[in-house]
Amino acid sequence: AALGRIDAVTVASQALRGLSDSAGATAVLAVWGEHGPTVVRFEETAHPVRMNVRVGSTLPVTVSAIGQVFAAFLPPAAVEPFLAAERVRFGDAVGRDMLAQLIEEVRARRIGRSIGTYVAGVTALAAPVFDAQGRIVAVMGLLGHEPLLNADWSGAEVRALDRAAGKVSERLGYGRPAVPAAV
Repeated sequence: AALGRIDAVTVASQALRGLSDSAGATAVLAVWGEHGPTVVRFEETAHPVRMNVRVGSTLPVTVSAIGQVFAAFLPPAAVEPFLAAERVRFGDAVGRDMLAQLIEEVRARRIGRSIGTYVAGVTALAAPVFDAQGRIVAVMGLLGHEPLLNADWSGAEVRALDRAAGKVSERLGYGRPAVPAAV
């Protein structure tokens, strides 16, 4: 019951400053809203070159790292209407087969990556946050200019993001063994 009262946005928001500092990039938190992936918090880096994002902004599913992470871990029925709307609005910028392959890669790595795909010159990394039932409840991300944010799968920024999202998920009860029922 206590795990159910933990607010994922509050817990993840508390982790954003440390993530931003450790990665040297703008840290972002998004939730799945009625219009798709929606930015709810961000922390700018202390570095002189900064990225800014607006709270309340909605992101596309197909070409944003955050959107791709949601697509990888939400039930397909929740995501498909947004994918269909994006195909009408933007055309098939990312073909269905390519998107399916991308989503499988995101599932396998638990990290999404967009290098200049959504916004030219901007690199974005994203990782899922899970609750005690193993459901995705948020996505944490990093934004930076392409040459400044290392998007290598084995890079320090990817490791810092993965670690931060994992710690937030643990605080929300993810990965903890279930308490056995009383006999």
